[in-house]
Amino acid sequence: MLRNFFLSFFLFPVFCSGQTFYDSTYTHIPDTSTILIPINVSGLPSQINSSFGLSSVCINITHSFDADLVIRLQSPDGSLITLAGGVGMNGQNFLNTCFAMNGSSFIASGTAPFTGTFIPQQSLNIKNNGQNPNGNWILWVSDTYFSDTGSYHNCSITFSVNPPADQPAPPIVCNYCSCQNISDTCDLFPDMTASALCIQQFHTEYTGYITLANATPNVGRGPLEAHGIDSCFCDTVPIPCNAPCAGQLKHIVVQKIYQRHGSDTLSSYNHTAGKMIFHPAHQHLHVDHWSDFSLRVQTSNADATTWPVVGNSTKQSFCLMNDDNCTADSGYCKDSLGNVLTLANIPNSGFGFYSGCGLDQGIYGGYLDIYDEALNDPIILNNICDGTYYIVSITNPEKSFLESDYSNNWAAVPITLTKQNSPSGTASFNYVQNGLQIIFTNTSLTGNTYLWNFGDGNWDTTYSPIHTYSAIGTYTVTLVSLNQCYTLTSQVVALTGINEYSQQGLNLRIYQNPITENSFITYYLPEKTFVKVSISDVLGKEIAVLLNEFQQMELQKYSLKNISLTKGIYFLNLITENRNTSVKFVVIR
Repeated sequence: MLRNFFLSFFLFPVFCSGQTFYDSTYTHIPDTSTILIPINVSGLPSQINSSFGLSSVCINITHSFDADLVIRLQSPDGSLITLAGGVGMNGQNFLNTCFAMNGSSFIASGTAPFTGTFIPQQSLNIKNNGQNPNGNWILWVSDTYFSDTGSYHNCSITFSVNPPADQPAPPIVCNYCSCQNISDTCDLFPDMTASALCIQQFHTEYTGYITLANATPNVGRGPLEAHGIDSCFCDTVPIPCNAPCAGQLKHIVVQKIYQRHGSDTLSSYNHTAGKMIFHPAHQHLHVDHWSDFSLRVQTSNADATTWPVVGNSTKQSFCLMNDDNCTADSGYCKDSLGNVLTLANIPNSGFGFYSGCGLDQGIYGGYLDIYDEALNDPIILNNICDGTYYIVSITNPEKSFLESDYSNNWAAVPITLTKQNSPSGTASFNYVQNGLQIIFTNTSLTGNTYLWNFGDGNWDTTYSPIHTYSAIGTYTVTLVSLNQCYTLTSQVVALTGINEYSQQGLNLRIYQNPITENSFITYYLPEKTFVKVSISDVLGKEIAVLLNEFQQMELQKYSLKNISLTKGIYFLNLITENRNTSVKFVVIR
């Protein structure tokens, strides 16, 4: 009896002070896959909390690119926390790495191979919520990118009395961070760009589509940093982030912006920046519509994002991570003048804390994310003709993330297609001057889309537009006719010295005669007057009245789209208080 008493006394403090559970089943970590390591926990109290609970997790994992990994812990209640995701950049391995809330530093600011004790990206105390700890705990190890693999070696989880409380975040220090001007206070914004060189080097034309690689360099003074927060949607319906979703689960994303104060002290604030798509197959998240790819026809506008689109890709959603830097990928990073940038001439380069495919992601200043051809959706070419076009890539196209400069977010790369269709079709038009108004008549033989450039900075996609210029001058008008093959052809007309309209006559005209559903009439009223517009047959019998009203002095336009007449010859009659005129027209439909 005495022996049993001493044995119970011995076991009690061991049980209460701490207990560790292990797994050492060697497992390979394949590319873009997730391995699940179960660790059975038994014999603990039926609840864990701040008095007795989860206190540390230790791992040994070898991997050739740590930032590819997202390491999570699932408790018996089914909930997950992220221990580390996208950390270590291109460093290797987690060797004798422990996670505890009293760690010496945060894992995001640590350096591979992460030997020692670190504060995880999400608190272990989230698990100390009154749940029953007995049962299977599961370590999730997800490889989120191609090319690099690794191996899981062992893991341990420890429960103890008074598990370490969460530490307040330490002051953010960056002793080399600078502002753009002489001020000591500023927001350190990212400046995201698109790499033309990457597309030039890696794109392939196939019949019906183009594949391309894409790189998004950050040449700003601060990191592009995104954090998925505990606010989720299943498609468009708000749900708890750990709830099942038959559709597409999305996390709300916040962007952290760092502010410099004084010589090296930083603060930060959050900006809501859209959503991240959660991919359960490989346990990582993609930022919605991070890039936009298209095939476009060049116009005279210097901004390629305004050019007509003739081939689209789906909106690209990516992890935001450091795949390389501006020095290693020479020519990928450029300023707004086209000068090549390296780490040496990008202020604050290397500043940042988060990268990878987990809930916390980012691209440091001077670094870039790269997606290979095989990872991007292609640009689809539906009946596109051979010829010269431009691949246009736009980074952060919806401007969901704050940046220092949005004007340099795109790249345009010329490409000559040779595996599509042969060109066909032409563009042509006529025009009539009515003062500062010009009536254009489209005479293109083929086409299903039209783009007019009036030469004064204005554009129109109307079939036969009427355009009013603001002043007398010389204008070059271009019509682009996009036919079934989207062939670019044009006719250029110089309109010299647009003169005031002649006051003689009403200049009644019908555009498209014989009549079609696009036909319309125009006439000019030199004074305010009562107007009647009617239709009569060849015997002079009035069969329809189109207008019967008072109108102002100006060029008038009226559509004949809804006129219903049988096949034959008719007369359009215009009668005013002082003048009248008629025009013959034909209906062949």
